[in-house]
Amino acid sequence: MGELDVKPYKMTFGTKHQEHFLSIVTTVAHEMVHLHLYLEGVASYNQHRRIFRQKSAEIGSLYGFDRKTL
Repeated sequence: MGELDVKPYKMTFGTKHQEHFLSIVTTVAHEMVHLHLYLEGVASYNQHRRIFRQKSAEIGSLYGFDRKTL
């Protein structure tokens, strides 16, 4: 639903699968987790490994998102 490019920083979003505010916000949150990991120097920032799942679970808990949508 979304994609992060880090050089230059750019997020793109698919419009075919998103039309509601909550869908867009959760996609932004998802991509922001990738960006956070990149800025922290995590080599696998663009993958959904354990560190990604942990960070997205923190964000989901903080903002009330279903962790499976992040």
